[in-house]
Amino acid sequence: MGMSFRIMNVYGPIGMEEKSNLWQQLGDMMANMDNNNFAIGGDFNAILNLGEKRGGIIKSMRIIVDFGEFMDNNQLLDVVPNNGLYTWNNRRVGFTNIMERLDPFFLGSFWMRLNFIKNKLKVWNKEVFKNIFEEKTLVESELSNLNEKIIKNGMFQEDYILEKELKSKHAELLAREEVYWRDKAWESWLLEGDQNSKKLHASMKARRSSIRIDGIKSRNSTVHEDTINTREEAVNHFQSILCSNDTPDRHMWEEVLETIPRLVKEKR
Repeated sequence: MGMSFRIMNVYGPIGMEEKSNLWQQLGDMMANMDNNNFAIGGDFNAILNLGEKRGGIIKSMRIIVDFGEFMDNNQLLDVVPNNGLYTWNNRRVGFTNIMERLDPFFLGSFWMRLNFIKNKLKVWNKEVFKNIFEEKTLVESELSNLNEKIIKNGMFQEDYILEKELKSKHAELLAREEVYWRDKAWESWLLEGDQNSKKLHASMKARRSSIRIDGIKSRNSTVHEDTINTREEAVNHFQSILCSNDTPDRHMWEEVLETIPRLVKEKR
């Protein structure tokens, strides 16, 4: 079942007593609604504070106070426009110019809760994913240091266990980072469409982060997962293909290599 949403349009009277009656009627109406998922807007013929009008006759403070109490009693969220506070201007110059905020728009308390949750999620998103990136950098640094240690001193049992733990942690962080960039790309696409280059870069980065080699199988079916043996097996594999004169498809590889520009000249 879809979520229902109610919109109310108001045209407020000019008289002070009529305004008070309208605030009461609207309050009773909103109190009898099944939920607070509604919006109310229009020309209320009232302002919330003196800053919402510039020039002309000063509004009655009773109207301002009553309108503010109407908002507070019904837990309404004021939607302030982004392109300027004043929505009406008499287009006159000098001291005869009058500007006022007319036609305000308010949301029910349901939207206030959503706004609260949204702000909390922003903080959570910033803190959690910032930690992911920092933790990923730290794990990669630890893997690099461990790799240098293994190259220098050889592989010991504790090194093997630590490398396996770090690789597992790194894979987990990459997966979480991929979710982050995928969500970012989808959010940007919703806002900017297919022309958004950020979406493309985010998608490419997420895809690159998932491309990795966790292990390699040798010709004798032995599976290598540690960095040293994986690297050596990969080098040996391509050396056997490219350097052996007995390779049946050597002529095919020679044709492929001919297409690659030679950057290093042979010694004479």
